[in-house]
Order: sequence, then structure tokens, then C-alpha cells
Amino acid sequence: MRRMLTGIDLGELDSGDLSAAHRQVIEDGWTKTDDGALLLRGLLERYAGDLHAFHDVVALESAVNGRGVVDWDLPMDDARRRQPLVRRAFTFAYAALARAREQGFAVLALVSISRADTDEAPLTAYVTLYGVHPELPSYLADPASAREAVAEIGHADLPPRGAR
Repeated sequence: MRRMLTGIDLGELDSGDLSAAHRQVIEDGWTKTDDGALLLRGLLERYAGDLHAFHDVVALESAVNGRGVVDWDLPMDDARRRQPLVRRAFTFAYAALARAREQGFAVLALVSISRADTDEAPLTAYVTLYGVHPELPSYLADPASAREAVAEIGHADLPPRGAR
């Protein structure tokens, strides 16, 4: 992930890097289910799967709160694609974490960047958000073993309030 972040100042991210859909998801905020899952309301409303089919709340959270970063409008070549893609992913992750903090929820974000499994193999990015549940295994037990570039971000990684 360090290589992906080269030349990108995460302290200078702004809401202009959010798609309208992601902006609405942030505005809709978070909700907590009866079993303790922390879910983004806007993503939950559009989720079509069975919410009771998961072995624990972390699995449910990652299914509902895991999303690809909008990239259809970006160039295919890495040199022009990497920076806006990374900015969009981290802006969404930071905004979702900040909204969770405002609502009193402890949440982590996993940003991953990898190559799409297509002939063109462009860089793609995903953001997966999940609650902190000390009694359960984390979504990604060992980030160092991941094949793609990953960063796990928590509330402590957010810029100070009012800085963005």
C-alpha cells in the first residue's frame, strides 16, 4: 500500500472525491442491528442478500458494507488511474469512519487495491467497513498476508476534527 500512496497526501482529501452515491450513504449514517452488526443505512437498504445467512456479525458487516470504488470514468492506464482511485477509496473510508465516530460506533475500514480479473486488468479499489468486536476475529486476521495492497484504518487514523 505504501507504493500505491506514493505522491498522494491523504491529509488533503476532500468531499469532491466522493461520488454522489457515496455522499448519500455517508449522510444516511449508520445503524446497529439487534445482534450488534454496524451497517451503513444506505447500503443496507439496497442489500439484496439474506441478513441471517452469516456466521457472525463481522461477516454480515463486510457483506453489506463492502463496496467497490466507482472507477468507470477513470483512464485504464495506471499512471492516470492510481491517484484518483486511491483518493476516492480513502475519502469514502475516512468519511464513513468519521460518521461512525459521530454516532458513537467503533468501526474499522479496510481499503484494498488490486487488479481486476479482466483482460485489461486495471487497478480497482474496494472499501470494506466493519465494527470493532473484541470477542470476534477481525475481518482480515493478518493484513500482511494479503495479496493486494491493503490498509486497515481506524478512528485514530482520521485527521483531527475540523481539519477537513
